[in-house]
Amino acid sequence: MNILKPLDFILIGKTGNGKSATGNSILRKEDVFNSNYGSASVTKEPQYQVSKFENYKIQVVDAPGVIDTDSKKDEDIKLITGAMEEAVEVNPDGYHAFLVVVKFTQRFTPDEQKAIQILKGILGEDFLKNYGIIILTKGDAFKREEKKGLTMEKYCNEEEGPFKDLLNECSNRIVLFDNVTEDTAEQNKQVKNLIEMVERLPNGGARYSNELFEKAALKRKHMYITSKLPMIRKETLEAQTLILDEIKNCDFERDENRKIDALVRLLPQIDAIIKDLTEKDQGTGALKELLDNVKQTRTDATNKINHATQIIEDDKKMKELEEKIQREAEEMIFKKTQEIEKETAEIEVRMQNEIKMFELKIQLMNKDKADEEKKKLKKKMKEEKKRMEEENKKKEEHIRRQAKEEFDRQHAELEKQRAENKKLQEKETERLKRELAETQERYEVIFEKANRGFLRRFWDNVTGLFT
Repeated sequence: MNILKPLDFILIGKTGNGKSATGNSILRKEDVFNSNYGSASVTKEPQYQVSKFENYKIQVVDAPGVIDTDSKKDEDIKLITGAMEEAVEVNPDGYHAFLVVVKFTQRFTPDEQKAIQILKGILGEDFLKNYGIIILTKGDAFKREEKKGLTMEKYCNEEEGPFKDLLNECSNRIVLFDNVTEDTAEQNKQVKNLIEMVERLPNGGARYSNELFEKAALKRKHMYITSKLPMIRKETLEAQTLILDEIKNCDFERDENRKIDALVRLLPQIDAIIKDLTEKDQGTGALKELLDNVKQTRTDATNKINHATQIIEDDKKMKELEEKIQREAEEMIFKKTQEIEKETAEIEVRMQNEIKMFELKIQLMNKDKADEEKKKLKKKMKEEKKRMEEENKKKEEHIRRQAKEEFDRQHAELEKQRAENKKLQEKETERLKRELAETQERYEVIFEKANRGFLRRFWDNVTGLFT
């Protein structure tokens, strides 16, 4: 008993291109796939059939709806992705080739090309390069043109636009199918041509498997999120603009504590936007630009909070320094006053001792001489007391002058430091204002472009497949 070699194909193409008829021709059976030209997809679910050809067991899966343009829903990408997921589930072993069915008598349209781009996003960038083969239907019409000199090589060389791009994607792999011929030899020949081309694929006989489909999952997510980008961008810019206005208003607040409170209240709002964008991004990087902009807004708000906090700390330190200088000056005056009072007390004690000595002399001297000496002593004491008062006054004035000079010097240094800090604050405020204005202007430009429809063109291109 010969073991049959399996060959698994999946058909993709626009309804009306002869996709179901091609499946019937490959299987060499009649009406195993319901073929109805000129109508919408007969079914929205994949169909599959199997047949034997020589030493091959051929299975063909028809994935209708993948390149059709009759859907007008906003969830088109999800629907296409779902269709391909079902097709992969139908045959978990994978596919040897993706057969892109194109009609000879009908141009391959830009809409179909866009659908192929969506499929590349779903199945992987190189799925056509490694597994793609073009099936050109209406072979009967092509043969009539052959009689007029047309060849497949000439046809491929003369084609331009989307079909030429598709042909390049598939490395010029194309097989002609006549789905209406009743010539058995011709039917077998075109199936053999297809098998020979499959065996020459660069994948070395490997299948496109569920494993490869899963590897392309991140890109599918990226494509879907990108399709939602205009709406997400609009919502984000609206929320961020309100926050930027609040940040700008904080620049006019003179009370640094109130400024900090206002900015701190904005942080949870910014964090909520970042969290929402991160969850929507799903690790694809599609929303990186928006995330970076919002994160920069948070950084600006945090810098303003730190700057205001630094100003409060600097003011507190300057106030403490002023109080310290005042306290040290008062302590110095008090200490010097005590020294003067002590010195004065010592002089008074010394003078009292001299008076006592004088009284002793009085007892030994006659009264007249004693009076004279007493007068001289009183005069001397009076002069000494006056001298001491003047000297103490000068010392006190000198001490106060020194204290005042020291206070003025340190206060001048504080004022200089405060002025420098104010200049730095003003410079930083101007820088932040410029950055805020630039960010605001950038967002306004983006938002204006969005209103003109510039940012919706990608989504329009995608949904244009179904309009």
